[in-house]
Amino acid sequence: GAERFAMVIHQIQDIRGFYDSDVRFLEQFPHFHDMGGDRFLNPDQFVEVDAEEKKREAEKNAEMEKFDAQAWADIIADGGSVPKEIADGLKTNTGKKKKKKQAQAQPESTEIDVSKLDIRVGVITKAWEHEEADKLFCEEIDIGEDEPRQIASGLRAHYKVDDLVGQRVLVLSNLKTRKLVGFPSHGMVMCAASADGTKVEFVEPPAGAAVGERVMIEGYGGEPATENQIIKKKMLEKIFPDLSTNEAGVATYKGVPFATSTGECVAQNKMPNSPVA
Repeated sequence: GAERFAMVIHQIQDIRGFYDSDVRFLEQFPHFHDMGGDRFLNPDQFVEVDAEEKKREAEKNAEMEKFDAQAWADIIADGGSVPKEIADGLKTNTGKKKKKKQAQAQPESTEIDVSKLDIRVGVITKAWEHEEADKLFCEEIDIGEDEPRQIASGLRAHYKVDDLVGQRVLVLSNLKTRKLVGFPSHGMVMCAASADGTKVEFVEPPAGAAVGERVMIEGYGGEPATENQIIKKKMLEKIFPDLSTNEAGVATYKGVPFATSTGECVAQNKMPNSPVA
């Protein structure tokens, strides 16, 4: 094979010499000497070979540590553990890169506000009564995605099913799908409610707002959170208490109106000073 040909070219008489000197072979089989081949074939050179092995092994380990320094630093940056001797031996510039990587990994903002909610303009295209829950409607709502969202809403005490189809609504879209009495609901229809809960009304987008347009609140222009972040950081519990309608029935966050490119979002019948959720 190639090894025999190389022996002829380099005038190596013994194939063991090829294995000892060929860089390619040693790279492919770095633990060849650890297998005891030299000791078995050259027992009279045991001490000398053992010392040579240790030297080669030390040089190899030093080179591997140098080569893998950034990889070890990345592991540390991600919270992993490495052998103490590796950690202690990392170069200063690698440490600086590690700190830079950690800084880049930090979120842009830890502030939890209404910008974390992805509220979209939608329209109900289909609605029916839930077969097993007397308070729930099941709806299909177009929010500008490839397929309509299926959402369950506890509105049967406040609306008739015939009132829903064609109704324009606001949909909180970055919620994980959860089953409501067996129905997979992926999102929430935003409504205003009286303090005692006896009256509930849709918050409606303004005329002309495009289906799928994101509702914005001036001064809160951050990117929405992921569905998992919403749950993990309990964002709804922190944001919802600051959602309400004002005197004119406009939905607001801390007094700042919900708005689209064509105007503000208002509760049906302009229900004033009411919580929104």
